[in-house]
Amino acid sequence: TEAGLKDALTWLRQYGIAFVHGVPCQREITTAVLKRLGGVQRMLYGEVWEAVAKEDPDDHAFSRHSLAMHTDCTFLHDTPAVQVLHCFSQSEDIPAVSHFVDGFWVAERLRQRSPECFQFLCTTPLRYHYYVDDMSEETMSHPLAMKKTFNVDDSGALVQVCHNNYHRAPVSYLSFDDVPKLYKALNAVEEELVREENVLKIKLGRGSLALMNNHRLLHGRSTFSGTRVLAVGYMSEDQFMHSLRRVFVNESDRALC
Repeated sequence: TEAGLKDALTWLRQYGIAFVHGVPCQREITTAVLKRLGGVQRMLYGEVWEAVAKEDPDDHAFSRHSLAMHTDCTFLHDTPAVQVLHCFSQSEDIPAVSHFVDGFWVAERLRQRSPECFQFLCTTPLRYHYYVDDMSEETMSHPLAMKKTFNVDDSGALVQVCHNNYHRAPVSYLSFDDVPKLYKALNAVEEELVREENVLKIKLGRGSLALMNNHRLLHGRSTFSGTRVLAVGYMSEDQFMHSLRRVFVNESDRALC
């Protein structure tokens, strides 16, 4: 419904996350949800694909190990604004528990507690990359982008968090003096990301769909066994902002846009 769409967009914009339950477990439905929200951003693996654990994964995300908190696709210049995780099946042995943290809250805590670390991450771009080697020669890809961990506007307000230790490239481009500053700042971030009071933990069941603001929310998971299948898809920032402007037509709602 239009009211449901407005609720989902409001939660994504104001809090960074929304959940929908009882969604039929079909990739076509996942795609339809994204299109209803505003559109589908085509990625390295297509528009919507199924993430299943592999025995010999080339990406930690496709393992059964725990995943540390991160934002997705830090290696792309056009980092997706919205990510969808649609649970098709959950492990019956040791299930995976999804973890979520508000990156804006973490950044503000750092701004208050370690202003020098906050400032360093606001002003120092980090290099991220991703090498896809399980594709054909024609589709092989190695995207790379430079991103600041905390992006702020001219007023100092946070507009985007970008953090992924799995895809961060070697820091040989930094000066000798900046390397220890970087690791001090990243350690301060990690301390906030693992604080129990900052983490929302939810076991996604079959038919549950998590909508995440990828410019704000970090996510991870616990170790699991057996088989878990998630449909994954993304929406671009342009698509997200267009949907916000289209849905929130009243002047009082425009602050969301």
